[in-house]
Amino acid sequence: MVLSDLTFVEDGNPSFVDDRLINWSKRSLLYSVLGEFRDQQNFCRFAFGENGALKTQLVKSIVASQKSPSDLYSISLTLEPRNAPPPPEGLSFERILSKLLEF
Repeated sequence: MVLSDLTFVEDGNPSFVDDRLINWSKRSLLYSVLGEFRDQQNFCRFAFGENGALKTQLVKSIVASQKSPSDLYSISLTLEPRNAPPPPEGLSFERILSKLLEF
């Protein structure tokens, strides 16, 4: 969204007015879009810590299975299809691992 907004502001407005004056309206629009982007980044802070048990299990599973990258991608899409709704609250680490180990 931000990239398309920046593209429209950049491509749809001249950088200079009367071939020598800076187009402050364009700069104001750019400032607005970038300000919204900054605000969204500050609002959506995620505090994900490293989960050593999950990391270890994933590495062991991948190494033990010796699956190709395309097989791993297929498994990934099976476990988490594109455009799927978010997982339910309370989805436990153990349940995620058990689904992963089914493959």
